[in-house]
Amino acid sequence: MLQKYARIYSRFGFQIRHYAKPIEIASIIDITRTVVETNDVQVLNSSYIEFRRSLNLLTSSGDIDSIIGRLSKFCADPVTVYLGMLCRVCALLNAGRLQECMEDVQTLLLLDNQAAIKKGSTGYTNERILLLANHFLYNLLLMSKNTDKKKLESCVQSIQQLNPDFMPGCLDVANFYQSQPDHAGDDIAEENYNRAVELCPENEEAILSRSLYFSRNKHTVKRAVIDCKRVLSINPNNAEAKELLKTLK
Repeated sequence: MLQKYARIYSRFGFQIRHYAKPIEIASIIDITRTVVETNDVQVLNSSYIEFRRSLNLLTSSGDIDSIIGRLSKFCADPVTVYLGMLCRVCALLNAGRLQECMEDVQTLLLLDNQAAIKKGSTGYTNERILLLANHFLYNLLLMSKNTDKKKLESCVQSIQQLNPDFMPGCLDVANFYQSQPDHAGDDIAEENYNRAVELCPENEEAILSRSLYFSRNKHTVKRAVIDCKRVLSINPNNAEAKELLKTLK
């Protein structure tokens, strides 16, 4: 079941959208800077979604080795090293180069023991970098089919502690707890699915993920249908929602 949610994350939640002109890496670095610097929850979530969409578009429209090389130049600059590394992690994840991605994520997670980044000097904090690193690690583990419960649980606990209002993090927490045996985590899962939709009420990924959760229980199928139709009202071409809706009728 966790892998099913991982597919939604990679295939649907941060869909590629067509832009009038090519996405420049420098502009993605600027978006990343907003993600790690802002104290506004709405800006954090909207900027992160734009960050993912931009990286998806970039990695689908060019030579991945060239893109990784260009991002690595930002990783070599002390001012943009962590911004560049976050972008590289996302690009490697998109390309399925999971081992290289894991190496970058592990580097980001070491920030907890470093004094290199402090608020005021670079404009962003260890906490935000660690939040994103744990979010990427959780999804990286799912994509690599690593279902070690302790590792996954450690990721979602860190995400909850670092920022409970990070919408993709809410989905990570919800997706983890919905998979617990005997419905032991259902209350936490539903709370976080609801919070994700509350934070980003027009986000297709958040609504569809909640719909999938509701579809598991015959007592909440009607709520699953409502969420599917809500997704289709936002995007009538959403194939995932159409497919799920067929199974619910």
